[in-house]
Order: sequence, then structure tokens, then C-alpha cells
Amino acid sequence: LSMDADYILDDTMVETLQNLPLHPAETAAYSARFKYDIFGEPLHGALYPPRKVLYTKDMAHYVNDGHGHKVIIEGNIKTLEGFIHHDDRKPFSHWLRSQDKYLKQEADKIISTPFSQLGMNDKIRSCIVPAPFVVFLYCLIIKGGILDGWRGWYYAMQRVLAEILLSIRLVEARSSTKSEVRSTESKTKNVTRNAATAVPRH
Repeated sequence: LSMDADYILDDTMVETLQNLPLHPAETAAYSARFKYDIFGEPLHGALYPPRKVLYTKDMAHYVNDGHGHKVIIEGNIKTLEGFIHHDDRKPFSHWLRSQDKYLKQEADKIISTPFSQLGMNDKIRSCIVPAPFVVFLYCLIIKGGILDGWRGWYYAMQRVLAEILLSIRLVEARSSTKSEVRSTESKTKNVTRNAATAVPRH
């Protein structure tokens, strides 16, 4: 059972887990849906996706995915009834420091992955400019954040800020990569030029 310290199971989820068979036939893992809480109150919707939280260890392995990781399951996956609440209450200054570290890793992943192999979210992010606007509208309109009052606006602004920071990191990473390429090309040209003008010794 993979759980973070800021996960809270609702009553339906607890009952579902209690009633699961000890050795479920033909089921390698169970996925859970999430609700994101802002100051203890759940939002109508958020960007937090379902994830596999209960699985047979022998049929699973982890792979790195940007700043985090994901579990790969070899077998059938079912969805659990109920929800897990993600109640993240870290101070804003702590959140900002964490995001800076996480988003640098996300930028490195996007830069190093061919565009055709990126998921839709990362393809939008790789375009840099659209991502913050898309996330703002998605959080408020598509996910219903506007119905959550100031908590919905708080979450939307928080996610937009994260996307802006990621866009800045992407610009920085791409500029650094181009500078390294130009430096390498310059050194190669100098070596070639020196080799062409060198006078052989007899």
C-alpha cells in the first residue's frame, strides 16, 4: 500500500479496503481517485490524477518520471471505490522552494525527451507560453474551481505560478543547451582551422 503522509482516506475508501479479498484473483493492482484539499476543504476538481496505490510487489516496478516516479504494473488494474484526499498544508515559502527544485527536474525531462514521446500535458508545456493560461482556465472552468470560491482561485493561482516557474526553467534550460552547442561548434572550428594552417615539420 503506497501512501503519502498527507493522504486521508474517506469512509468509503476505508470500507472498500477492509472488504478486499486477501489474494484477489486476476488483479495485480488497485488505482485510487483523489480529491485535493485546500485548507482542509476538498475542491470540486484538481489536476491530481488517479494513481495506483495498492499492488502486488512482485508484479510492479518503479521508474523515474520528472521530479517524481511512477509504478509500472504487469497485470490487471481495478479502481477502488471512494476517494483519497490529498491535504497538502505546507507553508507557501516551503511550497515555493519545493516547486523550484521539482520544476527544474521537470524541465530537464521535457528538454531531454523527443516531442513525439511527450504526453499531451508536457507537449503544451514545451511550447512555454500557452501552459499557464491553459492551466488557469482548466482549473477554474473545466475542473469547477470557480464554484469553490476563494479556495478555487487560490488553487488556480498556485498552479499557474508553478507553470510560470516551469516555463522560466524551460527557457533557461534551452538557452543553456544552445550556448553549449555554440561553444562546442566554436571549439571544433578552431581545432579544424589550426589543423589546416599548421606547418608540418620535416
